[in-house]
Amino acid sequence: MKKNLKKKFLIANWKMSKNYRDSLSYIQTLEKHYKDDIISANDNNITISIAPSFPFLESVCKHSNNVKTAAQDCAKYDSGSFTGEVSASMIRSIGAHYVILGHSERRKYFLETDDIIAEKLMRAILNDLIPILCCGESLKMRKSGNHLDYVANQIDYTIKSLIKKLENEPSIDDFITKDSSTHDNEKQNFKTFFSSFSEQNNFKWKQHILNFFKNLIIAYEPIWAIGANKIPTTKEIEDMHGGIKKCLKNIMDALNVRTFVDKNSSKFDNKIFHNKRGNGLIMNNLSLDIGEIPVIYGGNLNSSNASSILRCNNVDGGLVGRASLNVKDFVSILRSF
Repeated sequence: MKKNLKKKFLIANWKMSKNYRDSLSYIQTLEKHYKDDIISANDNNITISIAPSFPFLESVCKHSNNVKTAAQDCAKYDSGSFTGEVSASMIRSIGAHYVILGHSERRKYFLETDDIIAEKLMRAILNDLIPILCCGESLKMRKSGNHLDYVANQIDYTIKSLIKKLENEPSIDDFITKDSSTHDNEKQNFKTFFSSFSEQNNFKWKQHILNFFKNLIIAYEPIWAIGANKIPTTKEIEDMHGGIKKCLKNIMDALNVRTFVDKNSSKFDNKIFHNKRGNGLIMNNLSLDIGEIPVIYGGNLNSSNASSILRCNNVDGGLVGRASLNVKDFVSILRSF
C-alpha cells in the first residue's frame, strides 16, 4: 500500500450472514492481521469497520480492539412499542461507531423512503453514531441518462429533509411514544438537543450540523449493476462520485450563506432552510472542506476489481458485501489501497 494522507474507509457489510461462532472467529482473525495489514492501513489513514447482524454486534464490539464496528440499520424511533426495532441509542450504548442507512435493500424490501431515512439520520447524530448514507440508481434511471441528477436529488432531498425536521422545532412529545413509561433518558436527550434551537444557543445547533457533515460518509450503490452482477466502468464510477461531491458542495454552499431574516418578512430564498417562525438558521462562517466528506463505492466490490476501483478519482473507500464474508478476501481488498 502506498502512503495516502486522504481519509479512506473499508466497511464489511455482512448483511444476514454468519452465526455467533462465525462472527467471533472472523473478528479475531481480522484482529490478528492488524499487525501486518492494518498498521499499514493506519499509515494510509484507512479506517476499517465491520457491520455484523444485530444479535452479534455487541460481541463483535467487545472483541474489536482496532477495527471499528457498525450497525446495518437503526430505527427512526428512540424507544417505545416498536417490536423488533433497534434504536440508535441502543446501538451506541454497546460501543458501535457507525450505522448504515438507506441501503438499497432496505429501500427495496422494506420500502424505506428518503423521509424515513432522514428520521434515522437524526437519530444517528443525536446518539453520536456516524452515518453511512447509501444512494444509487436503478437500471431504468441509468438508461434514461438522468442518473447523475437522480442520485444528487436523492442526497439533496434527504439532507435538506433532515435539516427541515430540525428547523421545524417539533415538540419533544411528538418524538416520544405516549404509552411507554421509560422515556426519561430520551426526554433528556431531546431537551438537550432542542434547547440548541433557541437564538442565543444557535451556535450549538450549528455544531450539530457541522459535526454531521464532518462525520458523514456517502456510499454509492449502482443498483443497476448489482442486480445484473456487473461492474461499472472506472469512468462511470468517477463521474458519479464526482457528481455526489458536487451535490454535497452545493448543499454546504446553501447552508453557508444563511442569514437571519426579519420574522415578518414574506419573501424567503430557499424556504427549506427556514423554520416556522420565519427565522433563517444562520450557518455562515461554517468551515469545512467538502473534499473531506468521504464517498465510498459499494457495488460488487471484490479482491479482483478492488485495485482499479479503489484507486479511481473521488473514490474514498469501499462498502463490501458478499466479498467481505471471507476474511482473507476482505484483507486482500484492504491491501488494494
